[in-house]
Amino acid sequence: MLTIVVAGCVVVLACWCMLRWKSRDMRSEFQRELGTLSAAVRRLEQDAAERATAAGTSPPADIPKIEIVDAKPTEAIAALPSTDESTAIPLETQVAIKAALSAFLGREIRIRSVELVETPDVATAWATQGRIAVQTSHNQRTNRE
Repeated sequence: MLTIVVAGCVVVLACWCMLRWKSRDMRSEFQRELGTLSAAVRRLEQDAAERATAAGTSPPADIPKIEIVDAKPTEAIAALPSTDESTAIPLETQVAIKAALSAFLGREIRIRSVELVETPDVATAWATQGRIAVQTSHNQRTNRE
């Protein structure tokens, strides 16, 4: 039994070391490719600026300037304010919803949108109950006895 536990530990340790080594290699390769891509983008920007200068014009305004920055963790984006004032959800409520969902899931989440659901009227509630009654009456498993 002890040999099985020791062998298992050795296998786990070997897998961990291989994953760490492969991860390090992939990270360095990614950084190298990102550096090459950044240099290519800068070279293209310089070529476009040189061509515009040679032609005696300024660079086109419809081509956005590409800014290369380090990756940063994203922050939660608040939902866009609703155009209808009656259905607008206060920012405090959105933050409370985010905190509750993050605590429930055990990790930080990002809320993309929050909308109020219209409150159903009495007729809709009666219709829903009627559909439920019809659907459950057609359940063949509960009617077989």
